[in-house]
Amino acid sequence: MIIPCLNEGRTLLQVVQATCERVSNLKEVIIVDDGSSDGGPQSVAARTYPVPVAIVSCGRSPRGKGWAVRIGLERARGAFVVVQDADLEYSASDVDALVKPLVEGHADAVVGSRFEKGFHSGYVLHRLGNWLVTTLANLLHGTAWTDVCAGYKALRRDVALALDLREDGFGIDAEMVGRLAQGPYRVLEAPISYEPRTFNDGKKLRFWHGLTVLRALVRVRWSRYWFGADRAGRPTAERTTENDGRHTSFEHLDPPRTVDSLASSGFRRLCPGRALSGARRELRVA
Repeated sequence: MIIPCLNEGRTLLQVVQATCERVSNLKEVIIVDDGSSDGGPQSVAARTYPVPVAIVSCGRSPRGKGWAVRIGLERARGAFVVVQDADLEYSASDVDALVKPLVEGHADAVVGSRFEKGFHSGYVLHRLGNWLVTTLANLLHGTAWTDVCAGYKALRRDVALALDLREDGFGIDAEMVGRLAQGPYRVLEAPISYEPRTFNDGKKLRFWHGLTVLRALVRVRWSRYWFGADRAGRPTAERTTENDGRHTSFEHLDPPRTVDSLASSGFRRLCPGRALSGARRELRVA
């Protein structure tokens, strides 16, 4: 479980505790601190947990959600990774359902959709922006996403690393789904719960972040880079702290092999694991 955070001290500890309590077969929790100044990571480090919890520091100056996610992907050692926000907008109870198709070999990535269970954001501009971004992503990639910007995504670790992600900010979600749509991966979309918070609660998403997401979509669609072609954009962390105080290091992981297409019941299927030159299509799995 990868949890990027920036000044989420009011909710971070609750998110970690809920994750440890509700997620089955959890191997590790990686908190990537993007320069928090509210003591949130320190409050987590002061507790003990049933699974290893690592706190990775990206330095004092915030570099963005995308940078934090990329750090977490480099640090992860499990076969599957889940990216979750640290603000309690999402429920840890949904994680098992997201990971199940990966474990059973039916998918390479599962993307959460808030609209499948009803997305009730109090901000009209947020709903409009999400619709615009999702519509553009579908037009650019010939897909049928319903919620590109959802904060819950589960992937095979080797697939996540092979996407060669480069976004440092909020554009990471759009970049991730764009890369998945371009590649030979089997992608499912699953309903997730969502309890939106307000700006008074610390919500960070602003209008200009939407422009960053749009830029990421366009860049990915016509990017000159391809999977595994250039790994120079990998980030590095300044410090890693684990439960036992040990320091850890990163290692290079090879990109995945092309996978075959399989069926999975109960999920909305978006990318059927086609060859790179194959036609794009989407279907509803019975």
